[in-house]
Amino acid sequence: EMIGKGGVEGRYNADLTGVSGGQLIRVDARGYKHAVWEGDAAVPGQDIHLTLDINIQAALEQVLRGWRGAGVVIDPRNGEVLAMASSPAYDPNDFVPILPSGVWKRLNEDKAVPLFNRAVQGWYAPGSTFKPVTAMAALLSGKFNPEDEYVCDGAFVLGTMRLRCWNTYGHGSINLRKSIEQSCNSYFCNLAHTIGYDSIYETARLLGFGEPCGIDLPGESGGLLPTAAWKERRLRDRWRPGDTCQIAIGQGLLITTPLQMAVVTSVFANGGRLYRPHIARLAQPHLVREMGWPPQAVAVVRDGMRDVAELGTGRRVRVRGLTVAAKT
Repeated sequence: EMIGKGGVEGRYNADLTGVSGGQLIRVDARGYKHAVWEGDAAVPGQDIHLTLDINIQAALEQVLRGWRGAGVVIDPRNGEVLAMASSPAYDPNDFVPILPSGVWKRLNEDKAVPLFNRAVQGWYAPGSTFKPVTAMAALLSGKFNPEDEYVCDGAFVLGTMRLRCWNTYGHGSINLRKSIEQSCNSYFCNLAHTIGYDSIYETARLLGFGEPCGIDLPGESGGLLPTAAWKERRLRDRWRPGDTCQIAIGQGLLITTPLQMAVVTSVFANGGRLYRPHIARLAQPHLVREMGWPPQAVAVVRDGMRDVAELGTGRRVRVRGLTVAAKT
């Protein structure tokens, strides 16, 4: 029997395999058949249709070739995974019918760990791609006006902590939309210090940070959305204002996967619906949660992300003829 050991084949092995049938045949010593007892009829396995778009998948693999990294493309209307790639990769055909010991040794000793699926298992600090989450938390908190301006002089200072902005000369007076466009660390640190960690934590938790997305692939990691209790238990240290500021810009103790960030970005794209990502085509998409975000709050964040591609730090991702929203 062919048995799926990993990936889609591992997850859907029971569906693909079906059920074996049975038949008992009685023969004599010369091989002549005397009787046949029919057992249970075989049940053929099902076909599994994937959501992958072969053209997008090929383009993603091509752009990652020669690099260590991962990419995920999701349809925000239903959670379908249109492409997913981890680099460096390996050839699954090497495992069939029997994996040579030399190939297995080479794959395991490769320092680039090609057997590791970075897209669903890799733990990364999301960096500034987390800033739209902080922005939405602030808009929902009701504690500030997105049009109010903050003066960025190149760094945010809190006690002995000094968090630098990428623009060492500072962005000057800047509001929320402009801060998304310019990815201003100082603005978001000040914002986090103003609204507090509870607001950021609750918005991030509802978006699925800190737990697996539930994709139909084995081995998915859940990342880490820390709390004060977690830090006290694991690091023997209390929560500090600097922790809040670090997480607001996607650094510090916060850990995510590329898949999680693709899912979160799709929620901003569709206006506030969190779908479970899936790689096998479903009759009905699985809606995990309606975020219930006010349309005006969504518009502020989305406008800022459009500005990123048009005017800000992500101008290289512009595509002629399309409206692109992004966060570097």
